Amino acid sequence: SNPVPARETVDVDFVCAPPHTLDVSVGERELGDECGSVRAPVGTSSVASSYTLQANQDVRLAVRVLAENGAVFDNATSLAVTWAATPASAALDAGNGVAMLSVGEQATSLELRVAVSGYAPEVLSAARTRTLGAVARSRWSSRARLEHVLELEVRKAPVVDPPAVVLFSAADNKDSVVVRHGSGHVSFSLAETSGAEPVAITPLGHGVPGVSLVPLAIGTTTLVASDTCLVGGAPLAIPVTVADLASVELKLPSMVHYGSEVEAMITVYAPGHKAFPAPQLAFMEVRLVIDDEAVVTAVTLSPSDLSRYKIHGRELGTARLTATVTTASGVQLSSGAHHISVFPPLRLEPASIELVCGASAQVLVLGGPSAHVEHVHKIRDSGVAQVANPMTGEVVGLDVGTTVLTVAATGYETAAQASMVYASATVPVTVRKLAGVRIAVPNAVVLAGSRIALAVE
Repeated sequence: SNPVPARETVDVDFVCAPPHTLDVSVGERELGDECGSVRAPVGTSSVASSYTLQANQDVRLAVRVLAENGAVFDNATSLAVTWAATPASAALDAGNGVAMLSVGEQATSLELRVAVSGYAPEVLSAARTRTLGAVARSRWSSRARLEHVLELEVRKAPVVDPPAVVLFSAADNKDSVVVRHGSGHVSFSLAETSGAEPVAITPLGHGVPGVSLVPLAIGTTTLVASDTCLVGGAPLAIPVTVADLASVELKLPSMVHYGSEVEAMITVYAPGHKAFPAPQLAFMEVRLVIDDEAVVTAVTLSPSDLSRYKIHGRELGTARLTATVTTASGVQLSSGAHHISVFPPLRLEPASIELVCGASAQVLVLGGPSAHVEHVHKIRDSGVAQVANPMTGEVVGLDVGTTVLTVAATGYETAAQASMVYASATVPVTVRKLAGVRIAVPNAVVLAGSRIALAVE
């Protein structure tokens, strides 16, 4: 905007000095001092450093040459730079002063050696005066060599557990978030919110990269986890919700075998149908109500998990189960009532089947569930026998051998939205060749005019 450019004298110092230290920058961002990547001298002209890289990425490596006073050479690219990787199969695309390292998906260890030994030949040949060429040869290129050793540890990308947090707004409640994989050096922070902070965070300690979360107020926020020592890592965002209870849901099969057990599951939801994690139920007043404990009983699968129960069938009959939970304001919420029937054991008659080739026998299904089920017949070896009529249970012998017939009582469970096998039973099947026919006579003497029954064996 000034039509008359100002003139100012600037002094520029041109410093010519021999290279003293070779440095290599890894990645695009600076890492923390706690990362163990501080350069350490090895001998008089060699430096070593270590870095942790995230798997499955390309990492940029750039060479910097330093003078003894720490000044960075502006013309470092005019030096002869060599790269060597261990193992040699490492995907390294090396230029003179910059290289790209392609890191695979597997966790591994790599070592890179970068060396500078004088000016590049093309630089020496381009020297315009005899003096510059003589100085380059005599003071640096003829005897000096700098080396930098990079120890690289490749690790899987960090993941958070759990990926989202839903907390019940109870005073004594808490939960935790842990970061797995990565370098193990993680910093946590909460995103800014317009109102009061919904949670407070404190480090877990004992070297565990994680934080404990305590609910303060109903609301939502974002927990940000940053791996400060991982080259190529990006911050992880964990949504955090603090809420009261909105509804409760109970899921369980509609039938249970007498003397057996099935599993029931209770899920409690926050507004927006966000499910509370199972450990959160320990901070709620959750109950599983059974109207007839003579028919079924319930126990938790684990004392610390109030979301899963074992339902034991004690007596033939039907019971009604309901899940209830109390909100922070004292309101009791209930699930819908679920009926479960206890059915007798499933049996097959006869207990064993013996057939000749081409003959058939009928298998009767006794006991088991009485309604809303289908009996599925299955022969283990279909070359020995087959089920000719699944409706009647007719089995036909095909070839000599033994096999097993299995009958399963199956049905569709709406709660699980899947087919379920309620009970099954097996019977051995033997198929033999016909050796002969014999007529068995119960009595050799028969009264004239009377009749007797003859058996064919």
